[in-house]
Amino acid sequence: MTLRVVNDSGIANRTRILDAETGEDLTERLRVSAIDLRLQAGGVVSATLTVAITRCEIDAGNVFYVATHPETGRPERLRALEWADGTRLELPNSEVK
Repeated sequence: MTLRVVNDSGIANRTRILDAETGEDLTERLRVSAIDLRLQAGGVVSATLTVAITRCEIDAGNVFYVATHPETGRPERLRALEWADGTRLELPNSEVK
């Protein structure tokens, strides 16, 4: 499912979440309590929706981990997380496509 975030008023509590394919308003059903949009020049546009979950099944598709690259300042995929004690966690989907 593709979601569409719509606000025609400029007032935060009038923001709606729509099913992009059917136009169905999902705002109440999803119980969205917050929407954070991140727009970064030359970067990835992202949205984080905070929802109240009572019972949920999420199919996230191709999930990958991103952090701001310290040299370029751009969001880049992470391959692994490594702690000071040497513990390393390889992350799924880390290959760049």
